[in-house]
Amino acid sequence: LGDVYKRQEEAYQHLWQYGPFPEPFLKQNERFSRKWHQDYLNLVIHEELKDITKIVELDKVENLLFLMPSRIMAPLSMANLAGELEVAHTTVKVWLEQLKRLYLLFPVAPWAKKVSRGLRREKKWYFLDWYYVPEESGRLENMVATYLYRACLALTDMGFGNYRLYYVRTLDKQEIDFIVEAD
Repeated sequence: LGDVYKRQEEAYQHLWQYGPFPEPFLKQNERFSRKWHQDYLNLVIHEELKDITKIVELDKVENLLFLMPSRIMAPLSMANLAGELEVAHTTVKVWLEQLKRLYLLFPVAPWAKKVSRGLRREKKWYFLDWYYVPEESGRLENMVATYLYRACLALTDMGFGNYRLYYVRTLDKQEIDFIVEAD
């Protein structure tokens, strides 16, 4: 039984360090992993994004991705991000949606009893590959968010119900990082 726990801990450490993609995970080489992740972002931004959208400011989209890791654990202020990138608020929103379509990022909306109230609040955004989040607490939250998000998608796709991932923030700024709502 101790050997099983040791292998599980080892697998977790490798997932933590190299991310969820098979190539860096299986290779387990820090230099290879760093290069692979850089190449992957470059490919997604400069090839995939260019091919499926009319976005021409690819360098600013790349800057957006570089700004995201420090914003992982908090609701994302589109206005602040737009100011830093010197683009319109709606442009940042479009870029984030395109990056979601390319499976780089995903949003977690705030939970509210009234749907209309929740739609106006700011979402938290996470990477589907937590490797891009260097800070330990941010990486852990991102890793948990990714697994919960994928579980919600899988349960919904398998017909067990309509599962959604949310976070809750009270008026006095207390927060529950994740709640899963079924139907």
